[in-house]
Amino acid sequence: MTIQLLLISSLFVIFYLLLLIYYLMGICESLPENMNPEILHYFSFLSNFAVLFSPFVRLFSLPKQHWWGKWRRKIESLRIRYQHENIVYPFIV
Repeated sequence: MTIQLLLISSLFVIFYLLLLIYYLMGICESLPENMNPEILHYFSFLSNFAVLFSPFVRLFSLPKQHWWGKWRRKIESLRIRYQHENIVYPFIV
């Protein structure tokens, strides 16, 4: 559970870090004059990806025997259970 918590929190830190730095630079009034003001929109858009990637991080932070067995059963249930066999009879003249 600790690994799962660390992975999820690091995911959000990575995606929100640029937005945080931009706001801190704005508070400290150290934003460069030539910085594009639309960059804030890009940073906020990038921060939305943390929510999209969080289910994958949760899935892969589970123990392997848990999620591998569950997904293997689902994949096997989707596979065709039988194969059509062609039966060849001898030709009698």
